[in-house]
Amino acid sequence: MGKKAYPKPEFWKPDEVWSWITNIVAEQACNIISADIKPETQLGPEGLNLDSLDSVELIMELDDCFDVSISDEVAPKLQTVGEVEKWITEQLREQGRLAKQR
Repeated sequence: MGKKAYPKPEFWKPDEVWSWITNIVAEQACNIISADIKPETQLGPEGLNLDSLDSVELIMELDDCFDVSISDEVAPKLQTVGEVEKWITEQLREQGRLAKQR
């Protein structure tokens, strides 16, 4: 099985960021569809119940998709899908890769 090809746009639109995050989370969780994921959806036992391997794979997929590096220090602090989106959006903004809102 080959490595997934993620889009590598010059600038990410905020709605694209959310869409890709929810699709990746839904794929890792296996028990939810992306449309059911909300910003307050918990990644841990109270929500999607991702085990440690699922969590590592999720971080790797997000890193690859958005070309960011979620460190071992940051990852445990990201408890909800909304926190993940906020962190990734901020990284893209700092890198100058987030499209300006109109």
